[in-house]
Amino acid sequence: MSNYTDKEEKIIKQCNEGPFYTLITKLSNDEFDDLVLKLINDDNSYALISLVSIYSDYNRNKIIDFFIDKGDIELLLGFLDYCNDFSTLNNQLDQKYVVDKLLEKNDKKFIKDILESNSIYFLTNTEEKNRLLSFISTL
Repeated sequence: MSNYTDKEEKIIKQCNEGPFYTLITKLSNDEFDDLVLKLINDDNSYALISLVSIYSDYNRNKIIDFFIDKGDIELLLGFLDYCNDFSTLNNQLDQKYVVDKLLEKNDKKFIKDILESNSIYFLTNTEEKNRLLSFISTL
C-alpha cells in the first residue's frame, strides 16, 4: 500500500464517501499525477474512476492507459463513460487517444467485446468507431 499525504487521504475519502462532483481541495498537476500513480499501484480502481468526477480538468491519459492495460472491459467502459460525462469545455475526452491505445493493444477480441458492449456511450466519434470496426473486420 502506498503512503498517502494528508491531502491525498482526504481526496480518497471523498472518492469513497462523497461529496461527489465537488472539488474540496486543489491539486497541482504533479500532485494529481502522483496520486494517480499511487492509486494505480494500489489497484484502487474505484477511487480512480471517482477521481474523474471531481478533478475533470486534469490529464486522464495515465488512467486510461491503466484501464486498457488491465483489460477489464467493464471498468474501462465505466471509466470512459465517467470521462465523457464529466468533460469540461477545456478537457473533452480524447476519443482518438483512446482508440489509438486500444489499437496498440492489438487484441481483436478485446476490441470486439468493447464494441458489442451495451455501455459504449463514450465513443461518439463515428470516425474513431469506424477505425475500431475496421480493425476487427479481419476476425
